[in-house]
Amino acid sequence: MRSFIIFWFIILALFNTGKEVKAITSGFINVEATADSSGVVPTINGLLSKTLNDEFGVEAFFLITKGWEEVYAGPTWTPLEGLTLGLSAGTQRVDKGDFEPRFTTSVLANYEGFSFLGNFEWDLTGVDGMWYKAIAAYQVTTWLKLGIEGRRHKGIGPHLALAIGETQVTAWVTWVPFDPERKSDIARTMAGIKYSF
Repeated sequence: MRSFIIFWFIILALFNTGKEVKAITSGFINVEATADSSGVVPTINGLLSKTLNDEFGVEAFFLITKGWEEVYAGPTWTPLEGLTLGLSAGTQRVDKGDFEPRFTTSVLANYEGFSFLGNFEWDLTGVDGMWYKAIAAYQVTTWLKLGIEGRRHKGIGPHLALAIGETQVTAWVTWVPFDPERKSDIARTMAGIKYSF
C-alpha cells in the first residue's frame, strides 16, 4: 500500500510542474460493461493528460474491474500534428493480490475525420500478461462516429459512438462476435458512457 501511495504522489508531481507554461489538461472518465451469456462485468477507467508544450506532455490512467486493477503514468510525445505517442509504467493487481509492475505504449492519431487509438500493455509474466486495444473510426457527423474495435480477450467487431447533444458525454457500443485467439466462442457486447473534459 505504501508503494501505491508513493506512486500517486509521483503522478501528482508530474501534473503540477510549477512552471509558467501554457499547459492544457484534458482527460476522460469511462463507465462501461461487457455483457455475454455468462453475465455482465462493469468497468470504470479514466485518463488525465497534460500537455507541457507543443511536443511533450504527461498522462496517467487507471482501470478497475472485476478481479483487476491497474494504474500507470508516463510521458507523451507529439512529433507531428495529429499524432501522439505515449510510454507509461505503473502497477497492476489481480484478485486483490500483490501489486506488480505494468507497462504500456499508446498511439493516438487523427486526420481529417479519421482516428486511431491503440494501446499495448504488458507485465513481467510474458504472453499471458499482454493486452491490446485498438479502435479505428471515422467521424461521420458531429454526433456519430463509426469504426472497428479490437481488444484482447474480448474480440473484434463494429464500434459506434454517439455524442449526446452539446455535452462532453458520448455513449458507445461495440459488438464483438469474433475472437482471433479463440479463447471463447461467445459473442460479446461492450457498451459505455464516456465523459471527456
